[in-house]
Amino acid sequence: YPLSSTTSINSFCLYGSTQTSASGIPNIMDLSSSSGTTLFKLSADGALTCNGVNNASSRRFKENIHNISDELLNNLSLIQTYEFDYIPEMGGRKNCLGVMAEEVMDIYPNAVSRENNLPQGVDYIYFIPLLIKKIQLMEQELENLKNS
Repeated sequence: YPLSSTTSINSFCLYGSTQTSASGIPNIMDLSSSSGTTLFKLSADGALTCNGVNNASSRRFKENIHNISDELLNNLSLIQTYEFDYIPEMGGRKNCLGVMAEEVMDIYPNAVSRENNLPQGVDYIYFIPLLIKKIQLMEQELENLKNS
């Protein structure tokens, strides 16, 4: 569907099964710029291709701001990480790395999406601030050890 010429986006397309990626997997959605550059593509195996993902992060969009609690940081070590293959119904990708939504839900419920009250997915971006803070603390500890 061509969009207004006043936008920097030229077209937004929803496909049937006729458009495929180089690997032969059907594309579901495609968003391209006026120069033809693909900005966003969603394929039938669930793979998302885009230039980047931005979350609203300005202070002016937030309230109730406070430092991350020690409990949230300490709970990171409770999460198991896995190597796995997706089942064919989920695209069949091999040699993936990740966590299990059911396990994460018990520790960080806000990081898990649900459908019919069952865990479905994990918002990995949720963990970035926790990992940044954990690295900062580890760097502090390392510096303290060097100086003692």
